[in-house]
Amino acid sequence: MRLLGLAVLSLTACGGSRAVTSTGAPAIENRETSVALPPLYAQLFVESEKEFPAEKIVSHQGEHGPETEKESGTITCTVSGVRAIQGGKVAELACGGSPSLPSSPSGTYVGTATGLWRIDGGDVGDDIARLDPKQMLVAAKPTKQRRETKDPDGDVDSGSAIIVEPHAGGWCVLVTSWGGDEGGWQLCLREAAGVIGGHGFFAGGETHDVYFGDVRRI
Repeated sequence: MRLLGLAVLSLTACGGSRAVTSTGAPAIENRETSVALPPLYAQLFVESEKEFPAEKIVSHQGEHGPETEKESGTITCTVSGVRAIQGGKVAELACGGSPSLPSSPSGTYVGTATGLWRIDGGDVGDDIARLDPKQMLVAAKPTKQRRETKDPDGDVDSGSAIIVEPHAGGWCVLVTSWGGDEGGWQLCLREAAGVIGGHGFFAGGETHDVYFGDVRRI
């Protein structure tokens, strides 16, 4: 299993954000404006598009020792489909470009007054009652933490973890799973800025990392 370090290097985001015309579900009348989200992730629920410089790092064992290959590119993150539900907001985040992400923070996000979730293959419905507190990515007032779940039935050491770390005046949340190989993604947010960076990775016979924007490196 790959060990997660705490060393931090930064890539400075370039470009900036620009407004995107909404193509998602219509806002629920008199409800969207009544939902007040915490400053850390409020901008994740404002339709926008941002471009970030990206770097791909591939590491493997070569004939004469460890070898590393690097590739530069650009990743674009788009927030769309923002809508209000009872007790919160829902938005779609799509991050992609070149180099391609081995795993991505893209998905459906739900924000409430208490925390932020990503829904994988599910539907929260029209209110927040179905959200599992154990799957919260980051709280409205984050603290540094690691929440780990082990798989007791696996033939090999396997499990998953949600890791929350402060970074660049904001917070990064990393979601990882392992079971022989390891993979996961990371999303970094900052008050008033929204998404400031991210990361996707896979570690098997060789390690693939794609970092974009201002992100905690592992």
